[in-house]
Amino acid sequence: MKILRKYRFTKLEKDDGLGNFLAKASSGTFLLMTFSSGVGYISSIFLAKILGVESFGTYSYLLTLLSLVQIPTEFGLPTLAPREVSVYESQQNWKYLRGFIIWSHIHILIASVLVGLLFFYFSYRISPEWLISLDNKNLIIIIACLPPLAVSNLGSAILRGRNKILESQLPITFIKPVLLLTLLILAYWWLGDQFGLLHVLCSFLFATYISFLCNLFLVFFNLPQDLRRFSPKYKVKKWLRFATPMVLATIMFVINNQMDTVMLGALSNSAEIGVYSISGKLSGLITFVLVAVNMSIGPTFARLHASGEQQSLQRLFTKSNRIIFCVSLLIGTFIIMCGPWIFLILGDSYAIGNSTLIILSMTNIVNSFFGSVGLLLIMTGYQDWVATSLIVSSIVNFGLNISMIPIYGSLGAAVATLSSTLVWNLILGCIAYWKLRIVSSPLARGSGSYR
Repeated sequence: MKILRKYRFTKLEKDDGLGNFLAKASSGTFLLMTFSSGVGYISSIFLAKILGVESFGTYSYLLTLLSLVQIPTEFGLPTLAPREVSVYESQQNWKYLRGFIIWSHIHILIASVLVGLLFFYFSYRISPEWLISLDNKNLIIIIACLPPLAVSNLGSAILRGRNKILESQLPITFIKPVLLLTLLILAYWWLGDQFGLLHVLCSFLFATYISFLCNLFLVFFNLPQDLRRFSPKYKVKKWLRFATPMVLATIMFVINNQMDTVMLGALSNSAEIGVYSISGKLSGLITFVLVAVNMSIGPTFARLHASGEQQSLQRLFTKSNRIIFCVSLLIGTFIIMCGPWIFLILGDSYAIGNSTLIILSMTNIVNSFFGSVGLLLIMTGYQDWVATSLIVSSIVNFGLNISMIPIYGSLGAAVATLSSTLVWNLILGCIAYWKLRIVSSPLARGSGSYR
């Protein structure tokens, strides 16, 4: 059965052509993301309208803090897991596969508890006023979400390593947002005017734990049957050595993405965060195609590079890049055109958000122009260069944020994000050509044949 599945996958690549391969590999993920993200955007607009700009800004700020605290908790293991799981399974090295799964789960579970407690303790010791402004109960709920979120991300990565792409996305991108929206509507219907931020966070906590249990079930259900017959073996030093550059890249990527929100909280106010957050969520629709393609195309990058098929690698990258950019450009144009009507629905408090939305939409269009260049470098062993480029981009982002946010607020943060994203992609594009002779542009001429 395994040989048959491998044969079908290879035959799909050879016979159907690159376009069909990309479409079939990414379409399921794209449809799932489209539906679940649509539900997520409905939830965001609902909360932005019901909570008001101040409380919605606080909610967005708490979720940003949660994503930052997840970085040391996960230690790059969700990035490492697909590669290790795929390699061990292809070698039928069941002892080390079982050892990696057990060790990584225990590591993340313990780390999430320790990091959560340390974060709360040092927050109180360093700035009790800041902690009080967020409300202790709110922060405790967010910290309680840390273990299930971190373990769920690892489980999804393990499923991706086994080519279970849809199963890996189902709990996080479908079950959780649908359940959260249902809980929010029921809570608002039941509580009416008493509905507030605390009820939103409790709903988020409940949805997180339900999706976590679903994720555990899917991971256990999709493990190879032979795995349970073998005693686990461990290569902890090797796994930590490989995870270190990946966690550095993850740290810089998340910091670069979330720096604007964090600095808005430090240099501006919750209202600006609320405006910036809703603009970011709307412009995030543009990244759907990029994320969907990245979910499916990474292992193919690694395989073509390992086998020395340079022309096929360029052709694969160019074809995927054209699909990503063309669709993203259409979505971005539509969002920019609909922006004024969306903010009109949200109310006067969000009226200043349209300019921010335009700039953030341009940011994601620029990102889509360069395609999956970051993923390409990681899958071909150049993750150190990706981390270095992110450091440079973060410095640019920090400098622009600290100089522009006090004057222009959320609009200044959006300009900083656009500038740093352009710098990052230009550096990655240069590295891809220098190290791989790959042109990271939809205008590139893909040569060779995909075989």
